[in-house]
Amino acid sequence: MLFLPALLLFLPTAHAQRSIFDFYREVLDIPFGATRDIKFFEKEYDFIVIGAGSGGSVVANRLTERPDWSVLLVEAGKEEILITDIPLLVSYILSTEYNWGYSTEPQKGACLSMNYGKCNWPRGKAMGGTSVINYMIYTRGFKADYDLWKSLGNYGWGYEDVLPYFLKLENINILGLNRSRYYGKGGYMNIERPKWRTPLAKAFLETGRNLGYPVGDRDSLSNDGFSYVLTTTKNGARMSASKAFLRPIRDRKNLHVSKRTKATKILIDKRTGRTVGVEVVKNRKKYVIRVRKEVILSAGSLNSPQLLMLSGIGPSEHLRQLGIPVIRDLKVGYNLQDHVSMAGLAFFINDTISIVEDRYRNPRYIIDYWLNGKGPYTLPGGAEALAFYETKYNHRSGHPDIELVFGPGAFTGDIGGSIRKSYNMNESFYEAVYRPFEGRDAYNIVPVLLQPRSRGRVLLRSKDPFHWPLLYANYYTDKRDLLTMVEGIKQASAMSLQAALGCSLKASEHVAYNRTIS
Repeated sequence: MLFLPALLLFLPTAHAQRSIFDFYREVLDIPFGATRDIKFFEKEYDFIVIGAGSGGSVVANRLTERPDWSVLLVEAGKEEILITDIPLLVSYILSTEYNWGYSTEPQKGACLSMNYGKCNWPRGKAMGGTSVINYMIYTRGFKADYDLWKSLGNYGWGYEDVLPYFLKLENINILGLNRSRYYGKGGYMNIERPKWRTPLAKAFLETGRNLGYPVGDRDSLSNDGFSYVLTTTKNGARMSASKAFLRPIRDRKNLHVSKRTKATKILIDKRTGRTVGVEVVKNRKKYVIRVRKEVILSAGSLNSPQLLMLSGIGPSEHLRQLGIPVIRDLKVGYNLQDHVSMAGLAFFINDTISIVEDRYRNPRYIIDYWLNGKGPYTLPGGAEALAFYETKYNHRSGHPDIELVFGPGAFTGDIGGSIRKSYNMNESFYEAVYRPFEGRDAYNIVPVLLQPRSRGRVLLRSKDPFHWPLLYANYYTDKRDLLTMVEGIKQASAMSLQAALGCSLKASEHVAYNRTIS
């Protein structure tokens, strides 16, 4: 694949990039080392795992450690390819067939800067699931998160209970951290730092230190603090769940993998209530596959409730409205939660030290990435550092309620509009907020709501499994979420005025935000 660097040398300007990257994706549709796609199903398996994402890949790996257990892993998507490996290009991948392309239903008070009032809700459709399209930032939950689960009666899910499993999956490849008892060595999932750092990231951490926050690599015992990002990458390339947990075991005889296969129904014996198999569609042909032991549903936060409801498990009134026989009346699809973020906080600087579209097409960067796994292309979507802190609205001590994601750019080096498309930004919002930053050095800070109180819901659009579910996110319907987000915006804006991110970097005033966030 030595011709890839040569292709990348000719990255065109923004208005032409979409078609060029589509061309690259088609040319480089070569999944090296992939799991084999079975041609024929067995009539029966011990286990059937639906979804080869971050959960299903691990489950299939662990189950097939028993050679006497047969496992079928069903995935609706296809194998990832070379271009999905490049961390900086994640915004482009979000606008391809590797993303299901879901979006929320319009609502008042949220997604107002998006086309048709709909926020995109990315979900991976690939071997590896959403780990093929996510931003690869590796952050464990806080100790208090797991201990809260345990206090609610979920014994075995406290921090000390789950820590051994983090250690089991991790292969920490960072000098210093590989000697910490809180990180694992030798696991399937490689954890490293991007092989690139701008002075902006150092200034961001210095700002945190000046504000009195701890600075350094955080583990699950830490709460507030600033740190550089850790990533699920290896030698600068994405390491998805499929690469980590499935490709190393692709020769196990008791693992069958069926790609581009849509699970359409879980088959349940109405008399006994026992799951007896699944119905799937592959190459437009329907198959019924029996199961001896269990069906493991790991199809994600939207597809899993959709499949349960299509199978007769869900709110009885909703199922009856669609003519679906009710097997069990349960609140499937309720309690949907999302970590809302706010894009748009960008700040000019007067030094040539950030990621600008024309600059990252420099042949030196491209060759360095391809030959050495180094350079700006290793940054996960352009993110360099993180901060966690508690606002005055926080209702759980030890649970930070805001995360700040720091990036050395302004969402304008967007690969021909792919950032706009992946976020579904409308043109007027882009013109007002981001157009002034095109071709100019800047940085951005994205506040993320960590403890949302608002709750959404997933419903069926119809009883056709190929129709997307209805997604009601209900963002900010609990006013406290909005108040918390405003605090995050204020904090990010205030940080831009600190010496490390301000005067020392010759930061310019961002008039639109300095005028309105007081």
